[in-house]
Amino acid sequence: MTSGTDWKSDGIRVIGGKPYYHIGVDTLIPQSSTTFSKVVVVNYRSDYGVNAYDSNGNYVDRSNKIFKGGTSWQITPDLVNISKIGWCYKVASNEYIPIKYAQGSGYKG
Repeated sequence: MTSGTDWKSDGIRVIGGKPYYHIGVDTLIPQSSTTFSKVVVVNYRSDYGVNAYDSNGNYVDRSNKIFKGGTSWQITPDLVNISKIGWCYKVASNEYIPIKYAQGSGYKG
């Protein structure tokens, strides 16, 4: 891919614990090489938010009031696979957002 070009992702794949945008049949771009290298942007309604979870898979109370659609959050480079939740971005010391709620994930909910 050429630097400065735009593309559309239909999902996020996980390879070696790292997120990759799926942009074609056999084309994956590591998130670390994009403008989203250190952030996750919540892909949800702007008037509501998504639930965050702790490392044990428990819902973090009132997290949907914080992680609203369109907001950006700093992340660690590696994803965390939380039991019964799946792959997540770490956004705080013990708060995780599932990758399905990230821009570029293809989520339409």
